[in-house]
This record gives sequence, C-alpha cells and structure tokens, in this order.
Amino acid sequence: MKQNKFLMIGGVLLLSLALLFTSVNPAKAAEIDDDGLVAAGETIDDDLMTGADMVIIDGTVNGNLLVGGQTVTINGTIKGDALIAANAIVIGENAVIEGNIFAASSTIEIAGKVSGGVFGASAALTVQAPATIDGNIYYAGYSVEMEKDTTVNKDLFTAVYQAMLNGNVMRDVR
Repeated sequence: MKQNKFLMIGGVLLLSLALLFTSVNPAKAAEIDDDGLVAAGETIDDDLMTGADMVIIDGTVNGNLLVGGQTVTINGTIKGDALIAANAIVIGENAVIEGNIFAASSTIEIAGKVSGGVFGASAALTVQAPATIDGNIYYAGYSVEMEKDTTVNKDLFTAVYQAMLNGNVMRDVR
C-alpha cells in the first residue's frame, strides 16, 4: 500500500515537473478521450488526454500525450512528448515517440524508438530489443535492465539497486 502511495505521489510530481518544463506552444484545444483507445489507423491531430484501466494507443497522436491507467500500452506514433502514470507501461517495438517520455509506474518496458529522452521512476525499467533511445535516460528505481541489441545514443543517469546493461550506451553511464 505504501509503495502504491509512493508511486502515485512520485507520478504526480514527475508529471507536474514534466508539464512545467516542456515547451509551450500557442494555446490550442486538446482532445479528451475517456475510453483509452486509439485504434490503428486513427489519427488525433492535437494533444491527447486519456485514461482508463487499460489504455492502448495503436494509432497516431500529432501532439503530446497525457495518459493515466492501470496498464498503458503504446504501439503507435506520438509526435510529441508522452507523460504517463500507470501501474504498468509498455512501449511496444513498433512504437515511435518523437519527443520525450515522462513515466511513473511499477514497471516500464521500452522496445520502440524514442527520439528524445526518458525520464522515469518505477520499480523496474527494462529496455528491450530493438529499442533505440536517441536522448538520455534519467531513471530512479530498483532495477534497470538493457537487453542485447538496444541502444541509448547519449547517457544513462540512474539511481538503482541493480543495473544489468547488455545493450549499448554511446556515452556515459552514471
């Protein structure tokens, strides 16, 4: 129970900081969706805020994504930042995030392409093949694992109990 409360508080703080430091665009309306589903072939031409027990993004979001749920799975394209609070986060191998990922969860799995950086807090972060992260990873949690055939093109900054790094970090690991 305390771990869930810690994750919720950490998630709220992480998302608040992410919102504070992300670039500001001219005011636009945002899409608010309460079913948590963006089907393959569906395109949202705006920022998307959604939440449900199970959120699945298979389509394209031409803007930022703000999402909360029990399980969040992204297999589509996000042409902006993804701000995610969930119990489990899965970025599938076909996913393309053209911005940063800000994530608070129990588990985070990344197998897709991230053009920006990853800012995460969870019990476990797993970077799975064929993941490529063009920016830095900033991560706090119990463990971080990078599988073989994964790449971080910049640095890995982490505060963890254990790290298993079988992938490539092109610059520094701290």
